[in-house]
Amino acid sequence: MGEKNWAKRPEVREKIRKFMLGRLINEKHFAWKDKKVSYSGLHKWVQRKLGRPNQCEYCGEIILSPYQIHWANKSHKYLRDLTDWIRLCVPCHRKYDANIS
Repeated sequence: MGEKNWAKRPEVREKIRKFMLGRLINEKHFAWKDKKVSYSGLHKWVQRKLGRPNQCEYCGEIILSPYQIHWANKSHKYLRDLTDWIRLCVPCHRKYDANIS
């Protein structure tokens, strides 16, 4: 038959999706860096795991804009520990970081 776009067929794409499901995520991914992850890479990982925050844990402010609430690291050690992150609005994040330094 010689069809070039066989991977675009819905049944083939579904078969590939089921095969790959769970194979290339987190520690199983070939580019997983574990403790050598970059600052931005770690923040992206936290956001994928915990979602986009919309309420500050300190002042209780609810902001619908996804860029006004940050995931802040409690210990400033930037470990891959999801319990070491809190949701803070920009003003509270600045105050929190100023108190640590």
